[in-house]
Amino acid sequence: PTLPSILGDAHPAATAHVGPTGKGGLYDLAFFGANAYVSSDSGILKYPVASMTAGTNPLPTVFNTTGGLPVGLAFDAQGRLWICNYGTPGNLVRMNNLATGAIDVTISGANINNAEGLSFDEYGSLWVGDNSQPTMYAYGSGQLNTSGSPPPIGVINMPTPGGHAGFTGYVGGIRFDRRGDVRVNYEYDYTVRAFTATAAPWSGPTYTSYTSSELTAL
Repeated sequence: PTLPSILGDAHPAATAHVGPTGKGGLYDLAFFGANAYVSSDSGILKYPVASMTAGTNPLPTVFNTTGGLPVGLAFDAQGRLWICNYGTPGNLVRMNNLATGAIDVTISGANINNAEGLSFDEYGSLWVGDNSQPTMYAYGSGQLNTSGSPPPIGVINMPTPGGHAGFTGYVGGIRFDRRGDVRVNYEYDYTVRAFTATAAPWSGPTYTSYTSSELTAL
């Protein structure tokens, strides 16, 4: 929908419908330059934005190089696409070549299980939500340059509701707003929860740390 229709109508009509035939489920969407990137069961789908017009079904470029099921997407400040894979291997990968889909960094470890939500904050820290537990983890910008299993520098432990039937998971999508507050799609009780992430000085020169006590619900 167009921005005026979103602001003026509770049920805006779609101006374009792009439906990739045979590409399976779609999970996240990110824009960079003249292209849109979509995570799907078939890999990362790349569409020229100019081709995504009403009544069209453009053929995407498909990248199947992430090593898992790509779900969350986020671009870093250098224009590299970060992707979190759901389930095994449950890792974060960096696509450093948007033309070929080449991956140059893989972050994994015991803290990343069913990664789903992914977002950068204003300090360049990469936050990932775990759909199999009520937790989000942060990795500092200085930890993201080489492959490995670094310890998270920040953790948000979400409330653990009890007795809610029919839930599909815990932390889903993650987004930071312009104030630096994080909004979380919390699937367990069908809510959107918000937190303020207050950064503390880190001993290293290139990234910021957090502690759970500094993460306060709005």
